[in-house]
Amino acid sequence: MYQIFLNFDRDPIVDASHGQVDHAKLRGQEIVVKVQRPALKELFDIDLKNLRVIEEYKKKVNRNSDGTKRDWIAISDECATVLYQEIDYSKGLRVEFSATCFFGMTPAIYIQCFKEASSSSS
Repeated sequence: MYQIFLNFDRDPIVDASHGQVDHAKLRGQEIVVKVQRPALKELFDIDLKNLRVIEEYKKKVNRNSDGTKRDWIAISDECATVLYQEIDYSKGLRVEFSATCFFGMTPAIYIQCFKEASSSSS
């Protein structure tokens, strides 16, 4: 990391469950860097697979054991979709690019500069 950045703060600006945002300096420019927790997708894969097994078993044994008519498998699938979207940083980059194109030069709105070439899934 220190081979790429001139400076990289050790303490994150923001720390969250999926990753963190750090302050850094790249080619003399102050930037922020989104860093995703390692192996997050693999952890989600395991957890969601286990959740699916539990929900399928629950559906076979007693469909409405919680007193509702909810489709817990469909709810689990929707949660999985949202989780995978949240950790897709390249999708977030596309949203930021769209916001930049939409808001353009509006002085009250600051859109950060971003560099897709610096993005990595590793």
